[in-house]
Amino acid sequence: MLEVCFDLSVEGLLKSAKNKFLGNDQGRVLSLAFALSLGNIADFPDFESRKEVFEHLNELSPWRDEERIYLEKNLKKQFKNREDLFQLSKTEPVRLWVDKMADSLCGFLSIAELLYQAGSQVSMVFLPFWEESEGGIVCYKSWGEVESQRLPEYLMQERKLSQTQLQSLSCIWKTLQRENAPLRVFLGGRILGVDDCFYDHFILKRLTKEMRVSELIVSTLVNFDFSIGDGFIAQRIHSMIKDGQIKLIQEDAENFYQMVICKKSI
Repeated sequence: MLEVCFDLSVEGLLKSAKNKFLGNDQGRVLSLAFALSLGNIADFPDFESRKEVFEHLNELSPWRDEERIYLEKNLKKQFKNREDLFQLSKTEPVRLWVDKMADSLCGFLSIAELLYQAGSQVSMVFLPFWEESEGGIVCYKSWGEVESQRLPEYLMQERKLSQTQLQSLSCIWKTLQRENAPLRVFLGGRILGVDDCFYDHFILKRLTKEMRVSELIVSTLVNFDFSIGDGFIAQRIHSMIKDGQIKLIQEDAENFYQMVICKKSI
C-alpha cells in the first residue's frame, strides 16, 4: 500500500505510523507538497513554474539565501515522488490522506488524472471536521495535528475512489488550472479561486497596535486556520504597506520581518 499525503509534516507522521500502527507492509510513504493553493498552476506539473512560486514566497525572508537551496532540493524530491507514484501505482494500491487545508485539497485534485491514467486502485481517508472527545468537541485542520497511534482509527472511514470519480476530480482540477487565480481557498465545501488579497482583512484584524512584521505574521497564523505560510503573509503585508493600508513606523533595510508597522488611521 502506497500512503500519499500533501504536507511534509504529515509525511513524517505517516512514516512513524506505518512502522508501528498501519501494518508495516513495506509500501512507501510519498509526500506531494507543492503548495498548490498558491500562485500559478496553469503549467503544473512544470518544475520551473512551481520553483518561481516558491522563490517569490521566499523573497522577503531574512534567510532566503539559505532557504533557496533547501527549497529547490526539496521541490526536486516532490517531483520525483510524483513520478514514482505514477509508476508504483500501476501495481500497488494507493491510499490518500486528505484534510481540509487548501494545499491538501488542491494536491488531491491535481493527482486525480495521474492516478486515472495509471489505472490505480485508489482509496481516500478524509480527516473529519470535528469529533467528540471526553471534554466536548475537538476540531482538526490537518492530519499533522493527529497523533500517529490514532491513525488506524480513521481507517474505518476509508473509501474507495472509482475511475469515474477520479475523472470527475480531474475535471475540477483542470477548471482551476484554466482559471489560474492567484490563490485558492476551501470555502462552502469546495475549492474556489480568489484574489490574492482574500486574507488581507484577517491580517489587518490582528494588527491592533504597533508591532513588528514578524509579530503580525505569528498572530495571524495562530489565530486563523489558513493554508498559508509566513512567506505569503509577509508578501501581503508588503503589498498593504505599498498601497497605504499599513503604515511603516520603523524600517529595517536588512530584515523585513523586523520592521515596525501599524494600521493606517482612518
